[in-house]
Amino acid sequence: MVLLVFSFYPSDLTSIFVCTAPYRFCPSRPSMLTKLRQTGLLSPTLLPLGLLYLGFNLGYSFTFYHVNSYKLLVGLLGALALVVWFEGRKQKADGPLWPQGLFFVLALPVLVTLPGALVGGFAENYNFAYELGTGLVLWLWGYYAFQGMARAKPLADWTGWLGVSLLWVGLWALGQGMGILDSPNLLAGEVKASFGHRNYFASYLIQMLPLFLVLGLPAEGEAWVTKGRPWFVGLFLLGGLSLWLTQSRAAIVTFGLVAFLLALGFVLRLTSKKVKKKLLLLLVGLALLGGAAAATYVSRLTPDPVYGSRFEQLFSKRAWIGRIIPWQAATNAVLAAPVWGHGLGSSYNLFFTYVDPKTRLYHPERSYNHAHSEPLEFLEEAGLLGLLAYGLMLFWLGRAFWRTFLGATDLGTQKLALGLGGGLLAFVLHGVVEVAPRMIVAELPFALGAAALLALEAQVAGPAPASALRAKALPWVNLALWGLAALLLLPWLAKQNAYYNLLNLPETPGKAQEMEELVKSSNDIYTLDDLLHLEAKLGRLEQMKPVMDRLEALIPNYRDLNYQKAVWASLSGDLSLAKQLALEGQKRDRYYLPNLRLLMSLALESNDFEGFATQFGLTTRFLLFQNFVIIAFEEEAAPILLRPTSFGVELAQSPEGIRIKIDPLWLRQFFDQARALRAAPPGPMERSELMNRIARQVSLNPFFHIEIKEPYLIDEPQIYLLLDRYKTANQELAQQEDYLRFSLNKELEQAGPQERGQIERQYQEKFRQAQSESQNQIHKLETQLEQKTLFRHFLNKHRFAAAWLSEIQQLYFP
Repeated sequence: MVLLVFSFYPSDLTSIFVCTAPYRFCPSRPSMLTKLRQTGLLSPTLLPLGLLYLGFNLGYSFTFYHVNSYKLLVGLLGALALVVWFEGRKQKADGPLWPQGLFFVLALPVLVTLPGALVGGFAENYNFAYELGTGLVLWLWGYYAFQGMARAKPLADWTGWLGVSLLWVGLWALGQGMGILDSPNLLAGEVKASFGHRNYFASYLIQMLPLFLVLGLPAEGEAWVTKGRPWFVGLFLLGGLSLWLTQSRAAIVTFGLVAFLLALGFVLRLTSKKVKKKLLLLLVGLALLGGAAAATYVSRLTPDPVYGSRFEQLFSKRAWIGRIIPWQAATNAVLAAPVWGHGLGSSYNLFFTYVDPKTRLYHPERSYNHAHSEPLEFLEEAGLLGLLAYGLMLFWLGRAFWRTFLGATDLGTQKLALGLGGGLLAFVLHGVVEVAPRMIVAELPFALGAAALLALEAQVAGPAPASALRAKALPWVNLALWGLAALLLLPWLAKQNAYYNLLNLPETPGKAQEMEELVKSSNDIYTLDDLLHLEAKLGRLEQMKPVMDRLEALIPNYRDLNYQKAVWASLSGDLSLAKQLALEGQKRDRYYLPNLRLLMSLALESNDFEGFATQFGLTTRFLLFQNFVIIAFEEEAAPILLRPTSFGVELAQSPEGIRIKIDPLWLRQFFDQARALRAAPPGPMERSELMNRIARQVSLNPFFHIEIKEPYLIDEPQIYLLLDRYKTANQELAQQEDYLRFSLNKELEQAGPQERGQIERQYQEKFRQAQSESQNQIHKLETQLEQKTLFRHFLNKHRFAAAWLSEIQQLYFP
């Protein structure tokens, strides 16, 4: 006999038991439909909302290039279903409620961005259609959720649908974390269920967890054990574990803060006077204990901005630099248009206009679609109007919470208000430092949560029906809004689908021609950028020019567009123009390594020693930062000096960081030698001898020797023996992995399509076994070396040396 138990939260806290065994084994076989109807889950207002929202969270797809794009299509179709259902079945007596609060929460923040776009002539609003279409979809979901939930009796039944969705994605995340389902290393390398990214998943979780935390706590007059409580407690524990598995630091910290505020509000409002003081003391004690435990944990962490865990890295500036970069660019954009802003969907354009040109020195990412801070992006798009709209949004949500939590008389309404308010607060706080509020996978839960809280307020304060004229207009307005959303989003999604289908094709002229046909009717920036790189790789110079012009018109200075212009000029034979374009690009992106290489190559071709010396110094500095030989956030931490030295290039520790000394005489000799080798390339043996000679010279530089800690100086011979063993172990692992890759490719060539998946899984296991056996030995050696030396720094310096020698080789033998 199989017994499936689903405990929801109906008004009477009953449970639903569905017996799927033959009838004779069930002493009583209650009707599932009857039980569900009793809870209200099949009510005409909650059923479509619940099913559509469950379907929204059910899975993911890359059919449209991004998971978020797929979810946007699901959301658009869901919005149409809601329009048809609610407007199609509505009776005359079911006049709509006037959604005044929802207007201030979902509509006004979009509307106030339009003046800035109009003032700027939509010149900086690449993402306008996407953002407006998303805003319209959210409005429709929120509007019909508000209409449906305001009539739900009780609204608590909505938590049943939320619980089923959380159960589904929570079990999915647990399976990912345990390696049972798709690997946690898939895509972005995280546990993320159906959300596409750990931070988006975490944003959803911190909106759900406060609700189930509050519903799982016994309030005044409630028994400690009820039929519904294990369901809520179980969901909270599953969701909390899923949140921890995401390792989303901002979300975890945000939820910790919100959980404390929820507990405080719960104790002050929903507990009896008899135990209130005791619980407050307990809460304060737990807060102090938790703070002390957190402080102890933090104090024991070794702040390691490179190799530490995500939480160890959290206490270094490097962990935040990926946020500071778009924040600085957005701040500069706000200062440029403080009143009206730049308009909806402008953040992508503005990033490339206002980003600091030196940022690649500290962080590899140079393409941010959003400001990674919702208040800052409001300011960026709408200026002071946006700040006002943001404040009004918070005011209306706070007003609804205040009127329901403090104004309601029944316990169920108060608990719902506290839980929903906590989820919305978590979303807002998380959005201060995260991009998730711009993704529909996180925005839709917020829209539904806001609608639920406003619906709860309508039930408490009394509904406010729309006037007869408004009641007649609203259905047609919403249908028109859906049509506008479809007009904005469906063509874009279709082009994304076509682009995705071309991505995995071989890089041939045929693929380039197919992409050229696609961009004739598409302004998708990713398609154009990919096409430009393909045309450059294939040497199709005539085809590169129109693509570059279109990219420049859409988003000036986009990614490496300026570098590609210089490449085009160089391949066209105009070296003077190539140098001019490359230097102009360097003003925007100072440390883009391919551009540095191009400028050094052009300097060699034109016999420009001064230009070569400048770019050579910048390349050396960049490689020091890239390989973490120096961890700093100002280029002045690695000053470049042209001074006589003993080793050609001398690196020395300084109070600022690392001082780079380059011998002008050595550099001139290197410059002349590189020009000669390019003019008359030597054979393979001579190349190898030359590079080995340079490598030996580098190895003599004391900077690259391992630094032994003072107490262990007498162990120097043993330390160098450990280094040899470490090097041998890594070489053996690399050889074993190369052999496994070779064997895998051979077997895949001979296998049929149905056999390939099994073969790949078998070799994944072999790779894991090989790595596990070797990593144990390597880890022991690393531990011994780290105890006695500055081993990590030593490895970083040698990675820098390998990268620097590689650049030397490219200059000699392009």
